[in-house]
Amino acid sequence: MVRASSAVLAFVTLIGVGCSDRNQPMETARRGDVAAAPARDDDRITREIEAALQSERSLSERARQVDVSTEEGVVTLQGSVENDSERAAVEAIARDVDGVKRVENQLVSTRPPAGS
Repeated sequence: MVRASSAVLAFVTLIGVGCSDRNQPMETARRGDVAAAPARDDDRITREIEAALQSERSLSERARQVDVSTEEGVVTLQGSVENDSERAAVEAIARDVDGVKRVENQLVSTRPPAGS
């Protein structure tokens, strides 16, 4: 009888510990992952845009070095480029990266448009 009671007690204890350990850390981990996911995604977006700009040899060195920042999928481009064509090209490269919701193009062309 003592042996059976010990076995039941051990079984109930294991189930209780298993349930409480399994539920609490999982909920905490999920909440933490959800909060951290946008920041990780923003970092990835920024890195991908910077890499794409670096590999685009048709852009001037200045255009390949613009500042790129991302917050909640919104990309901000800052700096200067040679002309309006480069300004548009940099924006198009940023828009093509997966996860980009919107691009805030704050780039400045150093040369005025033709005919000005």
